[in-house]
Amino acid sequence: MRVALFKVILLSAILLAVPAFASPAFLPDYLVTNQQSPQPRNVQQAVITLAAELSEETRARYLAMEEEAFVGYGIGQSELGSSLIGRWELGGYNPLTNFFTSEGLRTPPEMAEVILTSLHRYLNGRPMQLQDQLREMRAFWEGESQ
Repeated sequence: MRVALFKVILLSAILLAVPAFASPAFLPDYLVTNQQSPQPRNVQQAVITLAAELSEETRARYLAMEEEAFVGYGIGQSELGSSLIGRWELGGYNPLTNFFTSEGLRTPPEMAEVILTSLHRYLNGRPMQLQDQLREMRAFWEGESQ
């Protein structure tokens, strides 16, 4: 009985950990097209790709949000951040992840946070200030390790 219950719990955890958005067939409602764009090599390419794929309705909704609210929404309340992690294999072996790890970022959610912050700034015609974002992330981790 305990083994069967353990298997059910384990299978449920696996299914939750491997979401449907990792599939190329997944099309979030914020995108206009499901055509797979090439793997971005840097944050700027990622942001430009995402901005081009947003529907007008979604773009307007994101523009109306404050930056922190948008990033928090993208990471915690919608599939946006998670879909970036799955779609571009953040944390895997690819140029975009290599860029982030060379800059001291440790986790895929951090990488997604930088992309989302940069996207919001790009949509609002503001500088991405990528180096400042990366510096803040590194400072956070340095503070945590002390």
